[in-house]
Amino acid sequence: MLISSDRGASQIVSRADSVRFYDDLACLLAAIGGSGAASPAAGEGSRAAAIYVRPVDSGAWAAATAAYYARPHDARTPMGSGLVPFSSPEAARAADGEGRALAWHDLASTYAARRLGGRDATGARP
Repeated sequence: MLISSDRGASQIVSRADSVRFYDDLACLLAAIGGSGAASPAAGEGSRAAAIYVRPVDSGAWAAATAAYYARPHDARTPMGSGLVPFSSPEAARAADGEGRALAWHDLASTYAARRLGGRDATGARP
């Protein structure tokens, strides 16, 4: 996949050291099935060793479980999800249109639960 922007990008690193990059967090969540870990259906199976994101407020790669997620009203993500990682819950809450800061587990489980209902990972309809 061509990465159009690394701002808010994410990646899955497999146990075999292969890396898959995503320029929109929703694409990574779809690839792992919203489980928080790679799923066999996504072709990654139990080979996923780590998931990283690039918080927009720091620009440095961080473990997905160490970041917090928001959907700012003015967020422009490459695939249109509007989901953005931040390095702290305070930064995520300050940027989010509704004052939310989702942890990785909450984001992944919310995405999995709402994916079939036509809602995004924050529960909003596109």
